[in-house]
Amino acid sequence: MRKILPILFVAFILAICSCKNESEDQLTAVPCDSGTVTYSQQIKTLFDGKCISCHSGGANVCELDTYANAKQYVDQFGELLYNMVANNTHQGVNLTPCEKVQLQKWVANPIQQ
Repeated sequence: MRKILPILFVAFILAICSCKNESEDQLTAVPCDSGTVTYSQQIKTLFDGKCISCHSGGANVCELDTYANAKQYVDQFGELLYNMVANNTHQGVNLTPCEKVQLQKWVANPIQQ
């Protein structure tokens, strides 16, 4: 019995030390599609989910409800648009790290399709 206790103790310590502490986001993370970022593939989904409730239908200077409206705004104020939302401070909008990368790439090159 005395020989088994040290072995069990070492096995217990090794088991505890080998555990990883991963958050739920890391376990369920979807790879970020940030190769070629287009309005129709990534940005429309982002805008529809996080921006359209305030930025559509003539309710705001910054209309993001269509590609034409979004591109017009980005052509004039692209850097401003990115900076306003990149720090997750604009009207409570919280972008994921992937969404930030996608938006930054699209602002730099606003491709439609």
